Amino acid sequence: MKQFFWYGRGRCYVMLKHRRIFTAARFAPLALVISLVTSLALAALDWRWLLLPLAYIVALLVVGGSMWRGEQHWAKRTVVQAAVLGTMHTAYGTGFLLKLLHILP
Repeated sequence: MKQFFWYGRGRCYVMLKHRRIFTAARFAPLALVISLVTSLALAALDWRWLLLPLAYIVALLVVGGSMWRGEQHWAKRTVVQAAVLGTMHTAYGTGFLLKLLHILP
């Protein structure tokens, strides 16, 4: 987790240093973190905002399940794979966001 956090921070640093925007895929984890935090904050007003984090969890399970289809212990591996992917995405996006907001050196 720490490695992806610092990787996201480093990607933001390179973007700011060179004043160049890279591919849209580099911003997907950032957009994910912003949308998850926003939806969780807005869930206090309306429970339907929880559908976005729920949809993300379902997508992670679908992708994780497709990676282990036909393997032994696929259910356990699917859950573990989903947790790993979610951790990677949110760590990268959080590092990128904190560097972008100049919270990290």
